[in-house]
Amino acid sequence: MNAPSRWALALTTAAATAAATGTALAQRGQADLLPDEKILSQSNSQQWTLTTTVNIRAYQAYNSRSMPATERFEFKRAAVVYLMIYVTASSEINTETATGSIDIDDRDAVAEPDAMLEGYPSGTTLARWDLTNIDAREMTLEVVLPVKSFRTEINEELASQVDWPSGQWPEIAASSLEPQLYIDYGPDGAYDMRPVEELVDEWTGGNPRSAKPYLAAKWLLGRVVEHVQPSGPGFNNDRGGSIEGLDVQGAAATAVNKRGSAIDMALLLTAVYREAGIPARLVVGYDAGSDKEQQRFLKTSRANAPEIRAWVEFALFDEAAGTLTWIPADPHAMRKSSSRIRPNFMEREQKYFGNHDELDGVIPFAFQLHPPTTVRSYGSPAFWGWAVLDNPPNYSEQSISFRAARTAQRGEDRRNRR
Repeated sequence: MNAPSRWALALTTAAATAAATGTALAQRGQADLLPDEKILSQSNSQQWTLTTTVNIRAYQAYNSRSMPATERFEFKRAAVVYLMIYVTASSEINTETATGSIDIDDRDAVAEPDAMLEGYPSGTTLARWDLTNIDAREMTLEVVLPVKSFRTEINEELASQVDWPSGQWPEIAASSLEPQLYIDYGPDGAYDMRPVEELVDEWTGGNPRSAKPYLAAKWLLGRVVEHVQPSGPGFNNDRGGSIEGLDVQGAAATAVNKRGSAIDMALLLTAVYREAGIPARLVVGYDAGSDKEQQRFLKTSRANAPEIRAWVEFALFDEAAGTLTWIPADPHAMRKSSSRIRPNFMEREQKYFGNHDELDGVIPFAFQLHPPTTVRSYGSPAFWGWAVLDNPPNYSEQSISFRAARTAQRGEDRRNRR
């Protein structure tokens, strides 16, 4: 058996540190707070491998003869970071076999990350690669994540009994109430969040705590589904037609415009939950459904645009039992199934709220759209960023692509699953 790589050791160490310190998610929960599997259970596990490739190119201008005039990256030091998560309500990453590397002008440069940075909101971790003495035209970051995904099933009777905490939320849940890019503020500054505040006030009669958290979250999901008309793919293109990154308008603008992509809907629901006092985090994943296996998505044509999905997980904290359970809520999928909420919506369990039979084919990989630190990307958020410490390029071009494949399971894994 091959020795674990430095990347694998870093991931495993970071997960162990999370369990010891309580500052981020460990393999099954935060510190000693495990999810209540009686409230939310997992089934039908599927093994996937997600490969994400981010390409950053020095900006290429054209002269009067339409000949390319290529710029170059020239700097002494830079740090490249990429968003990482360990576990969600519907997934677990295999930290032992994950890999990540950076190539410079198609040459191996950094085989593994130099550090795993902990303590960011909602359980986000940043993988960091350090670069030195770069004189090149192109950089390529590739991250390969083996992930086990599950369907989720809710016991609504038990979930409905969990009350608001009498004191503070646990640290990992409380961090999900902190300001976040594209929810509370954008690249140009803070959003005017009054439209979100007014919606929550209208929908709850000014008292979100008049219902227990699960029921309040269910009610608010229904209101967002009726409020927003799905619109747009949610992607921007580069000059060659590849995916540059995500096209998002922010939670407040979605509240006003009443239109938005799947990511915009999830951002608004996250903002609505947080305004109501319910810790919530955005979840972004790649839809690796069986008909998409081993395919590569580079263009934004309707036929082969990348199947990025976004939904929300909100926290249920049972103080008496000492459990912290994250519940998935998928407003875009619910809206696609019906634009109107039925009169008995609150009395019956709903697909895409706790119960989600599609998540075993989805690979979650981020809780945010851009790393929550002082790094930059180019044009659109794309889950990565870098900080160039000297001579930073003012202009660069980026593209991002995804590739997913079903991972072969060992005989022992299949026996365990049965």
